[in-house]
Amino acid sequence: MSQPAYIVNSTIDTNQCTNGGGIYSDGTSESVTVDGSLIQGNRAPEGGPGVFCVSNDRTGNLVIKSTRIIGNSGQSFFKVSHRSIYYLGNGPIQVSGSTVE
Repeated sequence: MSQPAYIVNSTIDTNQCTNGGGIYSDGTSESVTVDGSLIQGNRAPEGGPGVFCVSNDRTGNLVIKSTRIIGNSGQSFFKVSHRSIYYLGNGPIQVSGSTVE
């Protein structure tokens, strides 16, 4: 089983990758929590310029708390209402006290 990823009090700024310009997590039971962070100005021409999070067996989840995910660009596909995020996992993204574009 994969260990969950915790991104806390971090700034992830001005990165570029095919998928997941800011954060990329892809695997069997991946879970990601982003807390108190800023993810901005990242670019991914395919999906998830801010956050790309896929749990292949759909047991992992994505939690975003007290975080700003803003000004990310380049996505040609996305799965949720936020164009900065590509997510496949267990239920909806859990967002609280955050700004997500």
